[in-house]
Amino acid sequence: MQDEMISLASDNYAGAHPEIVSAVGAAAVGTAGAYGADPWTAVAEERFKKIFGEETSAFLVMTGTAANILSIDAVTRPFEAVLISDCAHLHMDECGAPERFTGSKFIVVPSVQGKLTVEGLRPWVEREPDYHRVRPRVVSITQTTEFGTVYSVDEIKAITGYAHEHGLLVHMDGSRISNAAASLGLDFPAFTKDAGVDFLSFGGTKNGMMFGEAVVFFTRDFDEAFQYTRMQGMQLVSKMRFVGAQFEAFLKDGLWKRNADHANTMARKIAEALDGAPGVTLTQPVDANAVFALLPPEMIEALQKRFHFYVWNNQTNEVRLMASFATTENEIQAFAEAVKALVNLESFMTDSLKTTISTYDDCADAYADKFMDYPAYREMMIRFRDTYVKKGAAVLDIGCGPGNNAALLSEKKVALTGIDLSAEMVNRARTHVPSGDFRVGDIRDLSGLGTFDVVIASFCIVHITPEEARGVIKEAASLLVPGGALYLSFMVGKKDGYETTSFSGGGEIHFTYHDPEAVKGWLAENQLSVVETHLSDYPEGDGSITTDTFLFIRK
Repeated sequence: MQDEMISLASDNYAGAHPEIVSAVGAAAVGTAGAYGADPWTAVAEERFKKIFGEETSAFLVMTGTAANILSIDAVTRPFEAVLISDCAHLHMDECGAPERFTGSKFIVVPSVQGKLTVEGLRPWVEREPDYHRVRPRVVSITQTTEFGTVYSVDEIKAITGYAHEHGLLVHMDGSRISNAAASLGLDFPAFTKDAGVDFLSFGGTKNGMMFGEAVVFFTRDFDEAFQYTRMQGMQLVSKMRFVGAQFEAFLKDGLWKRNADHANTMARKIAEALDGAPGVTLTQPVDANAVFALLPPEMIEALQKRFHFYVWNNQTNEVRLMASFATTENEIQAFAEAVKALVNLESFMTDSLKTTISTYDDCADAYADKFMDYPAYREMMIRFRDTYVKKGAAVLDIGCGPGNNAALLSEKKVALTGIDLSAEMVNRARTHVPSGDFRVGDIRDLSGLGTFDVVIASFCIVHITPEEARGVIKEAASLLVPGGALYLSFMVGKKDGYETTSFSGGGEIHFTYHDPEAVKGWLAENQLSVVETHLSDYPEGDGSITTDTFLFIRK
């Protein structure tokens, strides 16, 4: 089942790349040796040798946790310690499994932007041997780090050089190693084997594979130990061919790089959407596919109605937003528009429109259910369309809602642009009319949209002040080509103020009931002529009648 929410929570949320799915499907046919004695696993192991060198040994496992823990277990004894950063996955997210299964102590070292430093390691490494204390054996670095930052080659060499000088091995947790390679613009050996790393957890799951990681040793010293460790650790998979087939496809023809490049690019676009927004602070460099930022609590609450993402630190309101190989340009555009809309809301003189848009976001489905095919409004739009809208016309639908008018206009194959301040309404309009270009935008600012044959303003000025409505009409007139048509509808008959409606679920919407003569005066000021006027009674829930006013206008 497809989740309608857009996920920026984790690259683990993404599905599998089609080339990976195809490779698994091909491997599912026929019989093959079990426990890695199959041609797919053999080819995958050879690909690792081709990348890292013939002396390399690669062992396939199912999970990143297994790759980290079992590889470390193969090189340590219970009285030896592993030095890790204070935000490492081994420390924060593996439920004590490292200590339980290795018997070794994992010592937490302060990090800088998620990275270990030689200075941070010194207090644990440079001390006199003492049988009362564990002896450091491994330094484990994470590439990319848990903060999405990337170690440079020089930073890695500084750590490996220091570790080797003191008789320590260096492990790399490479669950997102492809994103790091893409960020650095380097091949894998340049920042692993050639930089002094001794063994590696090589990730695939977070970059387009269904499941599967690899443990890579750069010498043969640990092969025998790991064979037994992998079996004891319950990672010698019976049908290993399905892991091998994925790695074969993943490492062939640069699929890993295409996926990682895309994810990293999408993360930069997320950062661009947030950068400079009031109250927003990016807290880490955006080196790969993760964005960390401090957001105002109200922005977090509003965005999480449509986007999955984690609040990383509840005390500081720091969030993590992750892109994946499957993140689309449209999803990032939707996020950017949602951020922009929320930022714009902060500039309103009163809270009335902010409350109104929030209610529309909450009741978008109910509104669409009621008005998508509402007879009176449908009849009026068809009447206008058939008389004033030519086939292929350029149409701007301001306050487009869920696309009810756009759906009728699209029957004339128009070039349609729609804007609305409700991100949820825009989302539904995109679903209802895929051919349209729908954006989160403020009807009071129509600059930069171009020129149009037709402008639709259906019941959108009912949420703004008379002075603002006058400005909208002026801007709409400026966008219309000579002879262009404007559809304008609003309501008459009640006092301005907050109301709950039949579709709002108890949420309040602020309505303004404009004077028809004033509206016609604003039109005349901008050389716009009313050609047709239509009135329709709208029965309110309390028994009162509101008059819906429809004006068909020419420039």
